Amino acid sequence: GCLAGKLAKDCEEKYGTSYLVNKSLLDFSDYGGEDHQQFRERICEFLKILEASPYENVAVFCHGGVIRTMIDIVTGVDIVNKFTSFKCTNCGVYIFEYDGKRWCIDTWNYRGDIQ
Repeated sequence: GCLAGKLAKDCEEKYGTSYLVNKSLLDFSDYGGEDHQQFRERICEFLKILEASPYENVAVFCHGGVIRTMIDIVTGVDIVNKFTSFKCTNCGVYIFEYDGKRWCIDTWNYRGDIQ
């Protein structure tokens, strides 16, 4: 939507309280984006595409919202809404594995030797 590529502080300045309320609800539909359920459904569809992929390994580069939602789906825990302080660290590596039946998280927020 119209918020794509914009900094949160600029959106707060332009749209004020309505933006802050929508952001807290993870609902960007007023701005041509998705609400949380639509976003989650899109990530579920993405996981299905990966499940059907002929490749053994696939690297996905994405923002923390996608990672948190993948964790929600894989664990069955609504991390985004239940744990508002949960963060995915920048440059962290998460390894998800699919065994033909279910997904699991193999590696969580690996950062190598970054201090």
